[in-house]
Amino acid sequence: MNLRLDFTIEGEKQMSRYLRGVSEEMKNWYPQFRSTGRLLLKTFQENFSTQGRTIGAPWQRLKDSTVKEKVRLGYAGAGILQRTGRMKRNFRSRPERTQVMISNPTAYFPYHQSNKPRRKLPRRVMMLIDERRRQEITKIFQSAVQDKLKARS
Repeated sequence: MNLRLDFTIEGEKQMSRYLRGVSEEMKNWYPQFRSTGRLLLKTFQENFSTQGRTIGAPWQRLKDSTVKEKVRLGYAGAGILQRTGRMKRNFRSRPERTQVMISNPTAYFPYHQSNKPRRKLPRRVMMLIDERRRQEITKIFQSAVQDKLKARS
């Protein structure tokens, strides 16, 4: 039997992998989804420090008017999307047996992350699964399959 791993962000498939040799009895993937959630939370939070470079989607620089406004309001040293740090801190992971849900309940998060057409606010991607994370996630699940196969022999 094969295991199919699909990861989707905003309806856009980020990753699809098949793992061969998965036993029918392997139905509880909670530990692997928990590890995957932790990995992605760390990645998405780190992405703020690198302004999108961690996941290969560098953020557009702030407009001069926005920089002036931040200075006026006392947030001159705050990075892009980091006025209070709330959005960076608000990523959540909810692992289950067959999936992990990563979310950010900050009210203004969707306006920055969304891939919908826009007129004013530039898109600054905070959640994306790049090739490095795809490989790490695949390894998490492959290792579990290999451990299970070793235990059976």
